[in-house]
Amino acid sequence: MRSALQLLQILAFLHFCQPLALSQNYFTCENAFEICSKGSFRFEFPKDPASKTTVFSCLPEPRATTWVTWEVAEAGYFTFTITPEKPTDDVDFAVFKIANKDCEKPKLLRCMLSGQVTGYPEMSLPCLGPTGLTTAERRGKRECNGCSKGDNNFLPALKCEKGERYALAIQNYDNATGSFTVDFCGSARLPCDSVFCEELTKNKKDLPQKEEVVFTSVFSGENLPLYFYNIQPQSVSAIVRDAAGKVRASENFQVKNDQMEYLIRLNDAPAGEYFIEIKLKNHSISSKVMIMD
Repeated sequence: MRSALQLLQILAFLHFCQPLALSQNYFTCENAFEICSKGSFRFEFPKDPASKTTVFSCLPEPRATTWVTWEVAEAGYFTFTITPEKPTDDVDFAVFKIANKDCEKPKLLRCMLSGQVTGYPEMSLPCLGPTGLTTAERRGKRECNGCSKGDNNFLPALKCEKGERYALAIQNYDNATGSFTVDFCGSARLPCDSVFCEELTKNKKDLPQKEEVVFTSVFSGENLPLYFYNIQPQSVSAIVRDAAGKVRASENFQVKNDQMEYLIRLNDAPAGEYFIEIKLKNHSISSKVMIMD
């Protein structure tokens, strides 16, 4: 009995520690850490000398490198924030569009090199610590070495299309030890995303500016969240059918303000392909959704 309890404890520990990327064999794009959903992931800065590589035209000096890749399941904007454990770390990164999982035909999209200004620690501060891509930034696709006037360690978000693949290379300029966290967000969806990104619901600059109903095409659990933006108060109906045409959910509700979340309840619906139809006052939306185990 005791051994069974210990086994359950180990399994529970492994389950809840999944977001922590323990293995550090992500030295190349071909062996990158692949993410299936947005969220927070923690890495250790690599110590293995084999991790010291150059990264195409953006990161020309051989430094310890961590690679992360992903594929877009639904178009939108994609953001991330890299936060080093030490706030004075100088973190650099490059983002590429790639043709496939073998990282063929890499196209450089973003290059972040800003950081330390030797002998001028105060001048370096805006370019140290957290860095990444954000929808709040509109300037350029590159920040060069040093910390020029106007540099803030962030570049514009990616505008992604369904089916596109991307790769992120991360380096610590000082080859420092310790850890860093990458928080992925934005309106673009990844294959395993089950909820609308939290940052998008908090930052009004990221919210859709036109009438829109947003929902994930792939989700798990019993509830499918719908998000209504810039829609005037009105009655809405939603019907979900399975692949055989059987109605699995049929709900009528009120959109009460210009931004609202509503959950479609799909109790006991097995994993598989479904079709949703949402009827609003002036138009309707039909789409395929997938429930995962």
